[in-house]
Amino acid sequence: MKQPYGIKDIHFWRITLSLALASFFIFATMYGTQPLLTVFVGEFGVTVSTASLSMSLTIIGLIVGLLLFWISFR
Repeated sequence: MKQPYGIKDIHFWRITLSLALASFFIFATMYGTQPLLTVFVGEFGVTVSTASLSMSLTIIGLIVGLLLFWISFR
C-alpha cells in the first residue's frame, strides 16, 4: 500500500497550493457581484433587498453543494 503524502513531499505542496488557489478564486468570484449591487439597483430598478439576493443565492448554492458533497461521501 502506498504511503500518504507527507509534508516534505513536493506533491503535498502542489496539492495544498492548488486547493488554496481554488478556494481563493471561488470566493473571489462569489463576492465579485457585491460592488455591482448599486448598479443592479440603478439599472434594473429593483430594491436593495432584491439586488442583494445575488449574493445570498450564491452562498445558498454553495451551502447546498457542500452538503450534497458531504452526504455523497458518508
